[in-house]
Amino acid sequence: MTQKKKPKNSFSRGVALGGLLTLLVGFGVLMMMQALEAEKSAVEENQAATAKEGQSEDNQDKTEVVKKEQLKGEVQEAVDQGGSDKAETEAEIKHQATEAEAQGKPVYQNKNYGYSLSYPDDWKAKESSTAQTALYPNSKAVNNDYQGDILVNYKQNPQGLGVEEFYDGQNQVNLFFDATGGNKEVVVAGKKAYEFKGVEGYVPSNVVVVPVEGGFLEMTDMGAQHETDGVFDEVINSLELN
Repeated sequence: MTQKKKPKNSFSRGVALGGLLTLLVGFGVLMMMQALEAEKSAVEENQAATAKEGQSEDNQDKTEVVKKEQLKGEVQEAVDQGGSDKAETEAEIKHQATEAEAQGKPVYQNKNYGYSLSYPDDWKAKESSTAQTALYPNSKAVNNDYQGDILVNYKQNPQGLGVEEFYDGQNQVNLFFDATGGNKEVVVAGKKAYEFKGVEGYVPSNVVVVPVEGGFLEMTDMGAQHETDGVFDEVINSLELN
């Protein structure tokens, strides 16, 4: 007699499949939550970086505004004292002098004649006399044949003459004639001064004459060595009258 096969337990298989499906769904949900969390973190980091960058730009903009307002104030102050061209020049000189101090450049001060100026940090300042000071690179030495790259001389003016009168030949110097490169009015340390180009002598030189109390300061770029590298201009613009 043939026996019938017992059917497999369909209920048990259904339970097993249901458990597997639940496990897969749970794993998928977990992965999705992790992905969403990672995306959320990335968005937050981007927002923070953007905010920081914006703050940095705002700070930079504010700094520029402060600088511009400061310069504007200096220009306006000088305008009140006379002339827009003079104002711009004086404000620029003030900024250049402040910049020289911030850079830690050495400063030479002459208390006898009441002036000070700065020069490159790899240069020296040496007084040949109370009336003459030589500025020159450390690599050079002042001697009978070499006086310096830049000379600052004080010339007494007991008669109280103007630049045009003092340097027209009456005092053995006629810069207006000797300046083969011409001359022009400039503003130095807030005063009307003169710049003479190509002054004939031992070597053609550039000279700036600044009226000071009781005389004149002659600032000479010997041989016009620093006409293009800006050193002579920096020395002139750093001049302060005490």
